[in-house]
Amino acid sequence: DRLDMIPNGIYERLILSSADDIDADDNTYDDIVAGEVIEHIDPADVPGVLKELKRVLKPGGRLLLTTPNPRAILVRLGRDKVLKDPSHINILRPVELKQRLQNAGFEKIQIKGSGKMSNYLPENFPILSVFGSYLAISRKPL
Repeated sequence: DRLDMIPNGIYERLILSSADDIDADDNTYDDIVAGEVIEHIDPADVPGVLKELKRVLKPGGRLLLTTPNPRAILVRLGRDKVLKDPSHINILRPVELKQRLQNAGFEKIQIKGSGKMSNYLPENFPILSVFGSYLAISRKPL
């Protein structure tokens, strides 16, 4: 239903498939953006999903993932509604996501701030806990 709501002409191609079985050939995409997705994937399925994302990326292609930051200051102050969302079954700390990406064979992994605070602070602001979400950027090896 959501794909049907996207106006024609915005995207070259729309794909409806499982994240661990993407309907695309190997080495198809320059970049993949998975915004606020990984927290909805069962932890046991994450290795297969990352393997599949790597498969469809071109050599040197980038994977950009955003996800809620469980170490955010507001979460520590009790504004943890995002962590209590029942659809969020895989909340990863930045170090955990970085390790998962490394285990999947991604390289040049960078963790940056994202979310609403990135409207006020640069993504490279040195204190990641001020951001409600974070961005992990990684590359498929050449």
